[in-house]
Amino acid sequence: MCNKSKQIITCILFLIITTSFNPFVIFANDVDEYYEMQNCPVYSSFEDALDNTLLIQPYSDTEFYTLEPIFYRSGETEKVHVYMIYNGTKPANAIDIRNFEIWNTNLLKRKQLVPTFSIGVKEFTSHTYAQIPIRRENPIYLSASIKAVRVDIGTRKVYIPGHGWLQGNDPIGQWPIK
Repeated sequence: MCNKSKQIITCILFLIITTSFNPFVIFANDVDEYYEMQNCPVYSSFEDALDNTLLIQPYSDTEFYTLEPIFYRSGETEKVHVYMIYNGTKPANAIDIRNFEIWNTNLLKRKQLVPTFSIGVKEFTSHTYAQIPIRRENPIYLSASIKAVRVDIGTRKVYIPGHGWLQGNDPIGQWPIK
């Protein structure tokens, strides 16, 4: 009988100790500290986070950068030219684009419209606003009925002289073909 009561007390103590230790709380604290150390952007609202442009704020509240794709159709044809637009308070002079994917806008029946392509590093004249062609020599071809696309980009970086490369996230949302 004494042995059974020891086992019951041991089980109760084990349950108390294991339920009071919550690894998720410790992990969450580590994540917050990690993001504070990484100087990640913080969005003021859910709508800001879902905005189509990428807003990078690496230095101060008065400096900003956007990097977004834009598509131009050549007349009424299927030929579409792809550009990246950089806009920021500091001049940039290069972008690095890898694993660029163009998808239809139907989220239920996703279909990749163009094979994945990469341009690597593309330099341009240093400006605070630049429209960089990434498929000028080799445009993509999309049906004239396609008016917008979704984009996934594996690597999207912009180079700021004196500061280095800034990494961006995938653009979110639909991008019209103008």
